[in-house]
Amino acid sequence: MAHRRDLLTTLTALGLVLGCAGSPASTAPGDFPAEYLTVGITYSPEGQSGYGTILPSLAEGTQVSLDTSVVIPGLGSLSVPPSSDGVFYVGLAESPRIQRFEAVGDGTVTMTGEVDLLRFGAVTGAGILVVPDGPRGYLFNVFTRDLIVFDTEEMTLIENIDIDLGQPEGVDEYYSNVALIDGDRVVITTLGVRPEDTTLTTRTRAVFVDIETSEVTYADSERCGGLTSAVKDASGNLYFGPILRHGSDILAGTAGDSPGPLCILRIASGATEFDEEFVDLFALTGGRPAGGLSQGAGDTAFLVVREEDAPELTPENVREANLEEDWSYHAIDLTDPTSVQRVPGIPSGAGYSVAWSVRESAAVEPTPFLVRIDQGFGSSTVYDVSDPLAPVVRLRAPGAAVATFRLR
Repeated sequence: MAHRRDLLTTLTALGLVLGCAGSPASTAPGDFPAEYLTVGITYSPEGQSGYGTILPSLAEGTQVSLDTSVVIPGLGSLSVPPSSDGVFYVGLAESPRIQRFEAVGDGTVTMTGEVDLLRFGAVTGAGILVVPDGPRGYLFNVFTRDLIVFDTEEMTLIENIDIDLGQPEGVDEYYSNVALIDGDRVVITTLGVRPEDTTLTTRTRAVFVDIETSEVTYADSERCGGLTSAVKDASGNLYFGPILRHGSDILAGTAGDSPGPLCILRIASGATEFDEEFVDLFALTGGRPAGGLSQGAGDTAFLVVREEDAPELTPENVREANLEEDWSYHAIDLTDPTSVQRVPGIPSGAGYSVAWSVRESAAVEPTPFLVRIDQGFGSSTVYDVSDPLAPVVRLRAPGAAVATFRLR
């Protein structure tokens, strides 16, 4: 169970730390327009396996079937450019390569290029893969902590940039799970974990990467740490939310002597520093732990919040408590964060926040989706939450559904 927990708690909104790895060219069965790509994970006694399914639509109640899916034997990273016309990129978990694929109108998916990362010391294509519109793609290497820049058209290496994750000496450093595109830059945050007791530092560093030049700059905050998720409001301002376990650890007394608040930090679009103020999540939830900030429509975002009647958190039960079905999605207004509101119609589940947004066209705002994964990891239900008070079931999928992208 710990294996599944560690994987799924890293899956959050946009820029998922997950992707496809497979044969150089693969075909999704079916004679229909290739409009959407859905990626998921299934589990068996032998281990885990990924799958990718090409769908013609996201009509209400669509059922994803493994019979019409391509098997993905490894998990690494995946990115679809904002203006993609059927093109997407995958990092291979089992070898240091990034591959470019194209889905065409008959449902066929073909590899159209690849780049080998071995020259830059990479042992895998896993990480946080970001491909903005334009000639440069970025892989934040979660093992070496550096940034690999590659040419998305020629599929060649450009440069390898050493990133200072900015955490105190002696602390294990990590990238957050989500990178956001903010105009002409990519933004990702870092967090620190003390190796002696796995408690979190209160330092958060923002890493800004210029899309055109790959110049890297930084901003630091000492107000709260453990921020692993990120979203944007309707004006493009950036918000960074905490890992789910942080609030649980604070209440259980396992967060260390000075854990800092459970909070959301903000950086205005285009700004180079964090705002001075922050959102105190305990004040919004009535003292309940929350995390997994996920993208909604407009100024709305979503949090996973522990139920009021859930058992009291203690040092003995805090780790397994995040796996129990005592968590539910709540909506928050990012620009007026005075309370959270339970999303009706989505049953309580384990403490996993899995979400994504699908942009139908440049003229239409992206459609936000939330995922409810069964406790046994046997199936997932995917909800359209354009209206956070009236979610609609769009997909049912085997295992854990972790991403859907519009391909054209």
